[in-house]
Amino acid sequence: CSSMTSIELPAGLTSIADNIFEGCSSLTSIALPAGLTSIGHYTFDGCSSLTSITLPAGLTSIDKYTFVGCSSLTSIELPAGLTTIGEGAFDGCSSMTSIALPAGLTSIDEYTFVGCSSLTSIELPAGLTTIGESAFDGCSFNVDLVLG
Repeated sequence: CSSMTSIELPAGLTSIADNIFEGCSSLTSIALPAGLTSIGHYTFDGCSSLTSITLPAGLTSIDKYTFVGCSSLTSIELPAGLTTIGEGAFDGCSSMTSIALPAGLTSIDEYTFVGCSSLTSIELPAGLTTIGESAFDGCSFNVDLVLG
């Protein structure tokens, strides 16, 4: 799928399997349906042209290494119901400058933001209970924890 530039997934789709868009290096946009509840491991691995994505409201977790190597990803909208961000989910997203984490987020796994060298700010939600090992390794900012 290295020449595919965009895709619109059908309404009614509830799950995307592991590795399904891996290596789609020309993919710049994707429309995810509202009913989507699950995105598998390494789903967008190596989608180096993907610049932004909006995740649907029903999604409660981002699996491990979902966006690894998405080096052009500058923004992502996370759903309010998101509770967990998996291991290495944004590993190598070197163009991401900021990310707003939803209030209900309770867990950021290890290596989640490794190599996000352009990430200049992040606000951690008060309900966050777990931050994994090296979650922010390679980021160029200081994390200020303000817990309510």
